[in-house]
Amino acid sequence: PVRVVAATCLQAFLEREDDDEVRGVVAENLAAVLEQLLKIMSEVQCEEVALTVQMLIESFPDEIVPFAGRLIAQLAAQFCQMTASSNDDEDAEGDAECAAMGSLATIVSVLQACSSLQNPEDAAEQQRRDALFASMAQSLLPLVTKLLQPDGIDFIEEALEMLAYLTAFCATPIPAPIWAPFSRLYQAVCGKATASLPLPEVLKDGWATDSICSIRESMLNYIARGPSGIFLAGTWAEGGMTYPDMLFDMVKKVLHQPGIGSEKDAAAGVDLAAALFEFVTPPVADHWLPRYFHELSIRLGTVETSDLRRAILVAFATMIWYNAQLFLRCAEEKGCTLQIFQVWMQKINTIREMREKKVMLLAKTRLLQLACGQGLPQSVTQGLPHLIPILAEQSKEIIRLRVKQASGTRDEEDSDSEDEACT
Repeated sequence: PVRVVAATCLQAFLEREDDDEVRGVVAENLAAVLEQLLKIMSEVQCEEVALTVQMLIESFPDEIVPFAGRLIAQLAAQFCQMTASSNDDEDAEGDAECAAMGSLATIVSVLQACSSLQNPEDAAEQQRRDALFASMAQSLLPLVTKLLQPDGIDFIEEALEMLAYLTAFCATPIPAPIWAPFSRLYQAVCGKATASLPLPEVLKDGWATDSICSIRESMLNYIARGPSGIFLAGTWAEGGMTYPDMLFDMVKKVLHQPGIGSEKDAAAGVDLAAALFEFVTPPVADHWLPRYFHELSIRLGTVETSDLRRAILVAFATMIWYNAQLFLRCAEEKGCTLQIFQVWMQKINTIREMREKKVMLLAKTRLLQLACGQGLPQSVTQGLPHLIPILAEQSKEIIRLRVKQASGTRDEEDSDSEDEACT
């Protein structure tokens, strides 16, 4: 159709560099252009039109914000319409699925455009963003919930990205409706059939364990922005479980998945365990520390990749900062104190990100505080002469990274990924 060709031409115009005249005209008529594009999308299932809308959003992120609520509502409705029509017409299934995927990608672009603040210190602007994301959540939560079930597996990554934005940029405490998908994240990883989501026998233990890296972002937001008190007190009535119990089950399952290829997923699970002790204050999570320590100490003995080993060491450091005495008691009871600290000292140079280095520094500082009160086990006390110079070196390294960060430059070694490193 002619209108589809026109939409494709608009995309070509927007791709032209340094064409301020065209961009100026489009910006002045943005509302009318969006109106026509959305109308075409509602009448024609065409991926090219969706791509044009997405490019329009990426080209005018600030100008798109006033239209975000309506865009999200219409795109969500169109996605449901497209997927329903593809189920009815097998011949059109391929085109409809591509167009539906384009709608989801456009939704994510809208959320990204709305996430930034002109002035992060402006409380009024922050409140406007909170209200905007609350409005968009009304349209998106039914869609996200629909996709977080086995039938939505083809679109689960987009659903998780949408949920990550909603949980990251909504008001805090996180509003009750945005907690609704929490149980679906658990079911995706661990299963557990319910009346609202019956599962066949083959899926009774979950259907998206390998999506834990994408699930991690929303889970971190739930723990950190819940805030943690709400997370710790949360319950899933239909499943008869508490939120902390659900988190532990998820971490335990992905942590012990067999094979070297699953260690990246395991590391994502370890990040969730660390977050629990990062965002709560003693003693509210004291009874959880021995359980997590048990699982992580077992896994440390079989780890193959630096990715997972680094995540476990950072989690241990977070636990030490949370409650060093309890951590050391757990290690002594299991007879693995020396082993853990030997690995920690040997692999300290694999910790490269500034945030992780800070956690390590805080943990070592906590150990020194205990040493002053003679509260360290003998096996750790013997290593104090080695700990002091490492502490000094890590402090210098954090200062160096801060300077690099402030100047906007990065060392080559800072940007290297060790995901594939095996030792």
